[in-house]
Amino acid sequence: ASSFRDVPQRVMGCFVGWGAPNDLVDERARVKNAIQNCCGPHGAWGLFLVWHRIITRDDSGIRVNLSLNKESPWCRLDSYIPFSGRVDVTMYTDSPLYLRVPGDVDKGEVRCKVDGKEVGVKWDGDYVRFPRLKAWQVATVEYPLRQEFSKEVLNDVEYTVEWKGNTVLSIDPPGRIAPLFQREHFRVSKTPMKTEPDPVFRPEIDRALGEIDW
Repeated sequence: ASSFRDVPQRVMGCFVGWGAPNDLVDERARVKNAIQNCCGPHGAWGLFLVWHRIITRDDSGIRVNLSLNKESPWCRLDSYIPFSGRVDVTMYTDSPLYLRVPGDVDKGEVRCKVDGKEVGVKWDGDYVRFPRLKAWQVATVEYPLRQEFSKEVLNDVEYTVEWKGNTVLSIDPPGRIAPLFQREHFRVSKTPMKTEPDPVFRPEIDRALGEIDW
């Protein structure tokens, strides 16, 4: 069976080959207005590789490599990005903590707190280092998100890209068929929060995290 109804809208959220920088469908692609989905499995695998390494642990301590919300056996990561430049890490074990700060951030503008009290900023390369943290302490890293526009030329087309930190808010000219980067809701600085806290079911979380490993 074949279907031609609202195809771009129905495949939103997938990985698509032949897309344009600003549109899910590229009118200038090799096959005009086509969606090639051979990239889908590779995109899903790439997401897993990133997700699996957001928080890692080695002999030096716990490392937060990417500021995306995640639960791990060692800590919980709550990111306020891209609304504001703030990351909270709730520790589940006694350990040093290393949190990577994006390379475009001015290190002189980074602030660190433990349980709401400001502490000195210690660096290990691009990572902020908290040398001694105990279980249930909360480490906070804050820095301003840059807001700027850049010019990018792709396939002989010039685009104006609007950035907030490392998040793209918009691309001009916008896409025409199934436009991407329509992110007006990220312009505000107040982060929307859940109305109720998540319950912490440690045995269930630990079991789930240990079921799949690569």
